[in-house]
Amino acid sequence: MTTPPRRRTIDLFAIQRQTASNREQITSLARRVQEAETDPRRALRAAARHCQLCFYVREWFCGQGFTGWACSHCGKEDTWADTCTPYLCNDCADKLGLCTMCTADLHLKQRNKLERK
Repeated sequence: MTTPPRRRTIDLFAIQRQTASNREQITSLARRVQEAETDPRRALRAAARHCQLCFYVREWFCGQGFTGWACSHCGKEDTWADTCTPYLCNDCADKLGLCTMCTADLHLKQRNKLERK
């Protein structure tokens, strides 16, 4: 069984709609990148234990429903409110200075060892 090709009506309205949508997405992405670079909500971002990319730029598409997960560092099990579960628990994120969602350095500083200074 073969999958039918994706189909879309191609008319002037469809082209205008998609063009406008793409322009809005570029504008939104540029604004989010600018916010990530200037980090105007640094205290809120740090309290959420997210790096600049996860806090300002990434768009999370999560399923609704409580999801079990375990911390990738200590193994502590917990339940999360949706399917976009973090990699690290808050205690490990604080101890290591890492983003809970992607495990990058919280302030995107290059490091040479696991433990922070």
